[in-house]
Amino acid sequence: MLFRSVFFYFFHKQKEVSRVTFLSVSLQGLRGRIFRTTSLVLALTVIIGAFFSDVLLKKSIENTITTGIGRIGADLVIVPQAGKDKIKPIILNGAPSFFFMDAGIAGRVKSMVGVAAVSPQVYFHPLSYLVCCTTENFLVVGYDPVTDFTVAPWIKYTTKDGLKEDDMVVGKMVKLYPGQQISLYGAVLNVAASLEETGIGFFDNSAFVPIATAKRLLQGLAEKQKQGGLRTREIANDLSYTHIFASRQEDTNTVEEIDPNKISALLVKLKPGVNLKAFSERLRQRLPGLAVVNMRASTRAVKEQLTSMVDAFLLPVIIMLLMGVVILSVVFLMGNRERQREIGIMRALGARPVDIGRLIMYDSLVISMIGGVFGILFGGAIMLIFKEHIMTALDMRYIWPGPATITVVLLTTLAVSLTVGILSGLYPAWRASHMEPYQAVRNG
Repeated sequence: MLFRSVFFYFFHKQKEVSRVTFLSVSLQGLRGRIFRTTSLVLALTVIIGAFFSDVLLKKSIENTITTGIGRIGADLVIVPQAGKDKIKPIILNGAPSFFFMDAGIAGRVKSMVGVAAVSPQVYFHPLSYLVCCTTENFLVVGYDPVTDFTVAPWIKYTTKDGLKEDDMVVGKMVKLYPGQQISLYGAVLNVAASLEETGIGFFDNSAFVPIATAKRLLQGLAEKQKQGGLRTREIANDLSYTHIFASRQEDTNTVEEIDPNKISALLVKLKPGVNLKAFSERLRQRLPGLAVVNMRASTRAVKEQLTSMVDAFLLPVIIMLLMGVVILSVVFLMGNRERQREIGIMRALGARPVDIGRLIMYDSLVISMIGGVFGILFGGAIMLIFKEHIMTALDMRYIWPGPATITVVLLTTLAVSLTVGILSGLYPAWRASHMEPYQAVRNG
């Protein structure tokens, strides 16, 4: 109701006012001091916009991580010790990696009480330092179509019938397109489809093949290594040529460690009601030498780390909000001095002290409401324009929160903006309400 009245007053000319209200008097005063009103609105727009974008970014990070782990669908991931620190970048970003472990653990884990499903995966990537191979830098995921509960539903939805032996499905960020072919480890694979963007690096920055195809490719690579070795690029000693090569020296020893019969990770899904922490400890005791990654705990750790970075920017925003309260209070106090004659006449005509205070509070609330609305638009524009740069700096993809979360953020931001207006108007309203009518008219 208040917003509608403000909008109507500012954007529609009225030939006559049939009824004088405190709101109309307040709007008339603000309109008569258009430069001051505009300056205050712009200041609040920047402050509220910063608050809105900070809170929205925090919620987006939480949503991205939670959604990503939810799409993976695994409670635990078992990897070799060499892959313990690599599995999080793989899940969040699709970071290319090489590590392997014995495939026999799948049966041992499957037989444990409380396990609902297990599925092996193989991770590898085109080796950019190998002359024989392609130079694309993305994660290749070999999955088991029979036991998989993570990748298979997305693949089947995209290709209808699943993948054939020489087919590959790529994520949205991989620069390959359906109908193209790619030479990988001496074999030619057909790009069958491209997945819709999910916001999760594991899906968006990866290519997927059946695990049998992955093992065949690794077998060919291992045989080539045994027969005559793989030619590698020379490391540039002249720093002026380093832009031609990888940003860091890559580990060529991983090629010799490849065993086509091994797997990179085992995804484990537990039955409802199973204690995740206790089961993780049982797995560590049963599988010495391997790392058991609790996906939920890892999610919390990554979420806390990233949100703490965003929270660090919230302190300056809070300081700006407090400064906004002080600045608005000072401006309204100055306005009281300019409006002394007006206030004195209103008191002389019968206006009560509470009516004068209400008039000042209307001024404050109208400015804070308009500043809040424009602040939300400003903060939303910042997120739309710079979200890719922000998430690149955080090294993760971006998923917008759901409508319910965005609504909560919007309402919270408006509440904060109106709170700034109320706090900044309280003291000026009190001072104005205590003016003596005669003295106010005389000073004015």
